[in-house]
Amino acid sequence: MNFKTIFSIGLCSGFLLVGCSDPERETITQMKAHLTGKSPEFRNVDGYCGEVSYVDSSGKRSQYKHFIASDDIGIQIEGVEIPSIFEYSWSKRCKGNYISPTNKAAFDKCAAVVKTYASRPSTLEYDANESTNFSNDSGRQVVTLDYFIRNSSDEKIYHKAECVISPTGVTTMTLMIE
Repeated sequence: MNFKTIFSIGLCSGFLLVGCSDPERETITQMKAHLTGKSPEFRNVDGYCGEVSYVDSSGKRSQYKHFIASDDIGIQIEGVEIPSIFEYSWSKRCKGNYISPTNKAAFDKCAAVVKTYASRPSTLEYDANESTNFSNDSGRQVVTLDYFIRNSSDEKIYHKAECVISPTGVTTMTLMIE
């Protein structure tokens, strides 16, 4: 049995959020007796998503890493999976709490360009975890940024901007008013 299988069973045994049925719980209980040295610890668990720390093969406790556990995709752990696959899965299944440094930088670049066109740039705010889209294609990043600007009455006016970012900077920006 490989590490991923054992770790998957350990993840499910550490919490009941993945909807384990009675037969699955029984299997997990049996397998748990065979697990040694992994000692998973969980935090910020919400639905299928959360953070896990475990003892690695060298006997050291890992830092907490984001994870996704569901029947259809199995177990995905930040830093173990291909980053773009993990980021996509997290964006579709989990609430906030995770954005890679690459994505954050892309959102910040887009926001900086949007601010140059904003009527009240100092009031522009966004949360990269709440923005809707990020893709990386042929060295270009395409970001859909959900943001708001406060008007003179301090009301939030919501907008979207789509930015295409090449290695040299933002090459295209489209503003959309909601």
